[in-house]
Amino acid sequence: MGGWVAALLAFDAALLLGLIAVLLRVERRLERLEKVRRPRRRSNGGRRLS
Repeated sequence: MGGWVAALLAFDAALLLGLIAVLLRVERRLERLEKVRRPRRRSNGGRRLS
């Protein structure tokens, strides 16, 4: 029974990490879209970041 619980915990951990990675990727994509839609931050030197 111990190996079964360990396997289940490992699977849950992998699922959680995958979900977190997907959420971070979506947040970054949304931030990029907002920056493209309204380029309000030109006070930091124009296109120095790209």
